[in-house]
Amino acid sequence: MSTSSSFLGSEAFSGSVALDDFEVAVERLRQVKARAQYYRLLRGSLEAVLKARLGDREVGTLRGQPVITYRRSMRVSVSLSLLRARYPEAARDCEDIAEVRTFVLLG
Repeated sequence: MSTSSSFLGSEAFSGSVALDDFEVAVERLRQVKARAQYYRLLRGSLEAVLKARLGDREVGTLRGQPVITYRRSMRVSVSLSLLRARYPEAARDCEDIAEVRTFVLLG
């Protein structure tokens, strides 16, 4: 059993596995996640600048060659809240419940 001394306390957690020999991997994951967040923000900023420059146009060029597109398209989606409000039985009939696992890097 592993012992945790984070904000969760320092008691052993049932069903846990010690990762002491994987400390480098855990710390590297922390670094990668921080860098990924930086790049997500940078990407968003750069895309916003380019989208603003495009305005209503759909293609951006460099030296006459297309390098980016920002095209309009139609998307069809189902409003779950509206479906449940108008057709609650049909909504229940179409539910798909599945077990999932969520990976969370703590601390």
